[in-house]
Amino acid sequence: MKPQGLLLLLPLVFLVALQPLYAQTETADDEPSLPVRTEPIPALDSLRQAQADSTQNSTQADTLQADTVQVPSVKKKSVGAAMLLSTFIPGGGQFYTGHYIKGLLITWGEITLGYFTWQEHVKLQNALKGADLSDSLVVKEIDSFRTRRNSFAFFTGAVIVYAVADAYVDAHMYGFAEAQRLTVGPSRERLGLEISYKF
Repeated sequence: MKPQGLLLLLPLVFLVALQPLYAQTETADDEPSLPVRTEPIPALDSLRQAQADSTQNSTQADTLQADTVQVPSVKKKSVGAAMLLSTFIPGGGQFYTGHYIKGLLITWGEITLGYFTWQEHVKLQNALKGADLSDSLVVKEIDSFRTRRNSFAFFTGAVIVYAVADAYVDAHMYGFAEAQRLTVGPSRERLGLEISYKF
């Protein structure tokens, strides 16, 4: 509600609250009756009429605006679905929200890092089978396999966490980029409206 409407409404509420003082009340026979004003209050009637006129005018203005200006609806994507897809399918949340290039990059990163993690794990398991742990060179080789496997696993996890967080943000912001690309405003060259779309 606009501040002007509130200013009109405040005296109306005050007058309605005081109206019982001006209305005729029934009293018991044994109580003395006080003089009560019974004629209509012109200020209250004119205030009610002004309030009715203002609501009718605002309704007509709202109808006119609704007929002439259409606000584009913002599409929404499920945040939970985007996060689950990113967790279990490499780049799934990005594909779900329409960010295909980012989805391809994340897919490539997760699969590549996962592959290197698996390869280092297989090398570690092969080195541990029948290894002489008293030999310092064998121990260094096993430690290097373990370190590389853990590093690749860490970076794979980091890419997955990034993908889930990115899918969360993309799902929340889905549709806003499209709404911001389309703008309607006054024309700079001539009298009228200008519709522009940013690619």
